[in-house]
Amino acid sequence: LCKSYAVAMRPLEWFALIWVKSFFNLLPLNAGIASNAAYLKIRHGLSVTSFVNISILVAIVTTLVYAFMGLLCMGVRYLQTGAAVTSLSALLLLLFAASILLLIVPIPAVPDTTRLGRLINQVRESSEVIRQDKPLLCLLIFYQVLHFLLFLGIYLALFKELDYPLDLTSIAMLVIFYNLILWPFAYTS
Repeated sequence: LCKSYAVAMRPLEWFALIWVKSFFNLLPLNAGIASNAAYLKIRHGLSVTSFVNISILVAIVTTLVYAFMGLLCMGVRYLQTGAAVTSLSALLLLLFAASILLLIVPIPAVPDTTRLGRLINQVRESSEVIRQDKPLLCLLIFYQVLHFLLFLGIYLALFKELDYPLDLTSIAMLVIFYNLILWPFAYTS
């Protein structure tokens, strides 16, 4: 994703950034995101605005994937039990639709006179990057699906080891909502 902004990093450097971010996220105000932004600005000249654009794009794709997985789990739960949780389904559908719209529909530019205007323009710039590079979007979705499966496997092993009587769908929903709630603070880099 950073290659779109002319930043070339080695895999070891990315790995180190992930670990440093995780460590700094233990500090107040989740300083990991700020540490990554500062590192990329100092070492590679990536502007903070570009970093925010990348973070927004990752957040949108994360929301898209996890909302879709949540809708699938809600469908499976409905087929298994016949019980529907309409409020959660509506929330997931809203998040999924909003993510699709942000990735597909061009957002018009607005004046940068307010903080909201600047944020809207950053979302617009992020969605333009992904609209121009479809393979990048597919790669981001693939990585988020792998992230979901990794977390699902960890949680499944944990709950099996602790002998909690949860089925796969319930554990998947825990993973989905944990990540949907947490991504603005920890995973947007």
